[in-house]
Formats: sequence, structure tokens, C-alpha cells
Amino acid sequence: MLENSKKALLFAEGADFDSFANDEKTQYAIIRAIEVIGEAAKKVPLEFRDTYPQIPWREITATRDKLT
Repeated sequence: MLENSKKALLFAEGADFDSFANDEKTQYAIIRAIEVIGEAAKKVPLEFRDTYPQIPWREITATRDKLT
């Protein structure tokens, strides 16, 4: 999850809305990274999730579901 979070931030670095909106490759890369993060979040054990309630686990997985 951390690796793909870093990738998404790296891919978006320096992009304004217009350049992002016109760059299909960057859009795809960021969307794919978010999908991977969401899929990994679904596999995190409930005991671990309960240890870190400040992390929005449900929103992370829901975002992934919206993208696919």
C-alpha cells in the first residue's frame, strides 16, 4: 500500500488539473495505483484495522470499488 501511495504521489507531482486531465497515461497510472491500494486494504486483517482506526479503511476500499 505504501509503495503504491508513493507512486501515485510521484506520478501526480507537478501536474495541474489541465495537464492531468489531458494526460491519459498519468491518469491510468494513478487510477491503477489507487486500485491496488484499495485491493490491498481489503486484505488487511480486521484486528490490524482496529489498531489503526484513524485510517479511513472503508473509504479506501470504497474508492477502489468506484474506480473498477
